[in-house]
Amino acid sequence: MVDVNIDIEFGVARAYVIDSVFVTGLIVAGPCRLVGWSVRETSGVAAFQAQLTSGSATIAEIGSASGLTDTKTAPMSGIRCPSGISVTGVSGAWTGCIYVAFP
Repeated sequence: MVDVNIDIEFGVARAYVIDSVFVTGLIVAGPCRLVGWSVRETSGVAAFQAQLTSGSATIAEIGSASGLTDTKTAPMSGIRCPSGISVTGVSGAWTGCIYVAFP
């Protein structure tokens, strides 16, 4: 995993584990802001892709090639997620975390 330091205006970011095997569906209930993620492909043989949504809106698509990590910091104060955050695996095997702040 890659360490990510995130400075935000309205509090401390909390890390939530996401995983293609054990975690799909609602990760965070209620209003929040997505401030980043660090997720890596775990099979070593194929790319992965996953979607993060808030309600019916796609807020981010994450993914990388085989054996690589996708690490991002959301712009400015994060991506507003009024209906919480859900994750859906599209393809491949992956593990990592999302970083979430609460207003």
